[in-house]
Amino acid sequence: DYCEPDKADLETLVEPLNLHPLVVEDCVEEHQIPKIEDYPKNTFILFNAFEYTDHTLNISEIDVVIGDNYLITVSRRDSAGQPILKGIEHYVENDLGNARQGPAYLLHVLLDHIVDQKFVAIEAIEEAINESEDVILTDLDRFNPADLMHLRRNLVKLRKSLFHEREILVKICRKDCQYIPDKAILYYRDVYDHLVKFFELTESSRDIISSLMEMHASLINN
Repeated sequence: DYCEPDKADLETLVEPLNLHPLVVEDCVEEHQIPKIEDYPKNTFILFNAFEYTDHTLNISEIDVVIGDNYLITVSRRDSAGQPILKGIEHYVENDLGNARQGPAYLLHVLLDHIVDQKFVAIEAIEEAINESEDVILTDLDRFNPADLMHLRRNLVKLRKSLFHEREILVKICRKDCQYIPDKAILYYRDVYDHLVKFFELTESSRDIISSLMEMHASLINN
């Protein structure tokens, strides 16, 4: 597990773990789209972590490399300066039986935790949308349309990330990753179901924002 490592730190893994130099490049670059890429001796997965604080959405990368008998994680820090995966060992301990079965099961524990945290951010945005609706209905003069535009932009970012992460899980559940055995696929289907649900929630929230903007325009005109 690495938090904001230097490129040189990861390059030490190239020879002993047959890590492709392109994987190292992906791990140190930022603002990339979630993806899964297969290499001769391992598979690289890029996922996103969501954090919504002070009306600001932060999206951070979590890079994972899975091989026959190892799992590498590379992550960043949150808005408070804490490692995104801080405390992940506790989640592993709570599911130790599965984690001990190998890297594929450990990866599931990791992705399951990351996806659960996404809901916290989505729920916070939904709450902000509800607050905007209350202001429109009770104190129109205090309402700022820019707030809804800001929320809509955040939702666009969320949907883009969720869309690509959903595709990653489609490939895994389709058994395209040789390092995730058939008997582990069931666990990943559960993660896929959560991503689908969250994507649908963001779509619903986007529709609500559009309705609120129309409501606001109608009230102003009247």
